[in-house]
Amino acid sequence: MTHNNFLKKFVLSYSIVIILFLVMGFIFYYTGISSTKNDLYKRNASLLSDNVDSMDTALSLFSTLSQQISSNSEIKELTRQTEPSPALYLLAHNAMQYLKDILALENLLPISKSYIYLPNTDKFLSSYMFNDPRLYYDYTLHYDTRLYDDWYETMSSYDDMFKFISLAPYGATDGSYLYKVELFTFRNDPKPPIACFIVDQAELLEHFSDIDLANGACLYITDELGNSIMTLAKNSQALSYDASAVVNSENQKILLDNVRQANTNAGKFIISHKNSSYNNWNYYLITPTDNMLHELVAYQYVYLLTILFSVLSSFGLIYGLSKRNVAPIISMSNSLETSLSENRDLRETLDKQQPYVYSSCISKLFKGAVAEGAELNMITNFLGVNPADYRFCVLYLKTFIGEPSFISGSSMPPEFSPDLIGDKDTTASQHLMSSVSQDSYRELIVNSLYEYFGNNIYVYNEDINTFSVMLLVSLDEELDSFTRHMRHKFVLLHDFLQEEHSIWIYGGLGKRNHRLNYVWQSYHQAMEAASYINKNSFFICNWEIERTSNSYYYPAELANQLSSFIRSSNDKQVAEIFKIIRRENYELRSLPANILSWLLSDIRNTLVKIRYSITASETNEPALANIDSLLLMHKTVDIMEQIALTLSNLFEQKPVSNQLIATIKQYLNNNYNDSSLSLKKISDEFSISESYFSFLFKAETNENFSEYLEKLRMDRALDLIKNTDTALSEIYVEVGYNNPTSFRRAFKKVHGATPTAIRGAANEE
Repeated sequence: MTHNNFLKKFVLSYSIVIILFLVMGFIFYYTGISSTKNDLYKRNASLLSDNVDSMDTALSLFSTLSQQISSNSEIKELTRQTEPSPALYLLAHNAMQYLKDILALENLLPISKSYIYLPNTDKFLSSYMFNDPRLYYDYTLHYDTRLYDDWYETMSSYDDMFKFISLAPYGATDGSYLYKVELFTFRNDPKPPIACFIVDQAELLEHFSDIDLANGACLYITDELGNSIMTLAKNSQALSYDASAVVNSENQKILLDNVRQANTNAGKFIISHKNSSYNNWNYYLITPTDNMLHELVAYQYVYLLTILFSVLSSFGLIYGLSKRNVAPIISMSNSLETSLSENRDLRETLDKQQPYVYSSCISKLFKGAVAEGAELNMITNFLGVNPADYRFCVLYLKTFIGEPSFISGSSMPPEFSPDLIGDKDTTASQHLMSSVSQDSYRELIVNSLYEYFGNNIYVYNEDINTFSVMLLVSLDEELDSFTRHMRHKFVLLHDFLQEEHSIWIYGGLGKRNHRLNYVWQSYHQAMEAASYINKNSFFICNWEIERTSNSYYYPAELANQLSSFIRSSNDKQVAEIFKIIRRENYELRSLPANILSWLLSDIRNTLVKIRYSITASETNEPALANIDSLLLMHKTVDIMEQIALTLSNLFEQKPVSNQLIATIKQYLNNNYNDSSLSLKKISDEFSISESYFSFLFKAETNENFSEYLEKLRMDRALDLIKNTDTALSEIYVEVGYNNPTSFRRAFKKVHGATPTAIRGAANEE
């Protein structure tokens, strides 16, 4: 009877546990589906962002191409001609030759045809013809002859420059667009020539090939005022909805940043938005919800079937498990205790790691190594900062132990140094050094900073004598009030440390910044301000510095920052660096020409080092040639910025294509015997993140990276076993394994038999 009651209790206990697990399973299921949806939304938004950036680059190349055309002397002279003459046709011939020479740059753009309209002579000029507009319209374009006048007016008008104009109304059947750029060949020209580029819709679609524009999806583009420019889709005529109506639907809800859902009469749609940094166009990727989430359906069915199977099998096992002896329960309890102990150890380890994570976050902010998006959100969450509520600035200070002899004009007081501890010839300051350790010294300074500047600060200890403090400044605090408060607090801190601990400090304060990931600017400004400290002051704000014309501003820290931003393809931060260079050297200082020349030479040296670190290839050779030509030109800050942005573009991590995956597979074929091969090594070798590479590899091969590498090694091992006399004890090393046990286990899993069995069968044959 007692046994039966004990059994019933066990049955009830197991039942409750299983029910709880099932409830958790359903919760994890819905959480997982929600997380996967968010990942899909983010991936779509990321692909749109990358493609829009690529489109911006293409549009900027239109301007670059037009500028090159404008600068040609034959074209300039041809523009001045008004009457037909032999000289006119000779100039046209030379200009056609020039246009042929720049076809390589034109081929980088989605251009099917291009020509220059010369209003003074009413002629068309291209690399292969010099003709009348009417003849070009009839015999080259083959548009509707009845619509020639409308087409001519559109083409020759100086309106709608830098916009895509549809040619479908004039009879174009390929969905082509006209993109016009005014050529300024000389000043005050009342009728400047117009560069006309015919952009094929199929090539535009190819430009956005990473985005799925099939099955009802489309890319809807508007200008900065919201006027429609174009709608791109695999079959835009077959779209069952009005893209403008979907984008402007009032019934919408926000899913993620730049991603929202619209409910319309035509159905539900996911809208990813990206604003162009080049021309402020708005790009909307509109995808029917059902099409976007169709790949989740299979996972849903598998998950539901798994849960159903778990329900049926779990209750079937309850009775059998309940009849077991209590000993396994005790064993399970011991295992649980061990697991809890390990969990506590893990939490303790995480707690110990927290200061290092904190230091890494602040260091990344000060070095400008934080990109907008997920990484910035992670850091703001970790630090508990809402960037919208504050402005940010940096206080940079140096500490010294000893009497402030520097104030009187003599040498600097000694920095804290463990080498001085225990020196026989001890002064008062050296006694202090001997009485404290580095950790207690650091703790003293940090605690003092919190005491005088409040808890709403973030301290970064660069070395034992150098501290940088990120201050959170109220949005409504005026600059004068802020300056007075900071100076007052710094003076109080200075006096306290000097009087109580014989520690002397000096420091500089950088300017306030509205964006957290731009706080590196304030950090550099604070360091610059600190460098102006002299015997008359121990605290100075950056905006109080009296700039002289004796030297330019381009410290090594700023050069390293520029190099880092270029190599991480951070165009926005590169542009910010050049804003700083212009402001510091051209606006705040009056530098003579020779010193400005030295500044530009230093910037050029930074860029040259980066340029020659890039290996030339078929894809980047035109860009490198352009950079080389710019480096030979007369140095200006605008040219230096153009070179920097072009280099940044070369480092940009574009969406990885089939060709890159093919290259990586070839690399694996050549290096499968490297036992250190891993996701990390491949990502380092090809400069691509581990998670993104894993996603791309799976998408291209339908196999995980580890599965593919294992199969590759096992196929090679099978070949060695069957067709060579290599000893079995050596084969596992030949194919990249560190121990024979792992090799035998993997071999049997892939081939269904052991290496010994297959070698024996091969010998019998």
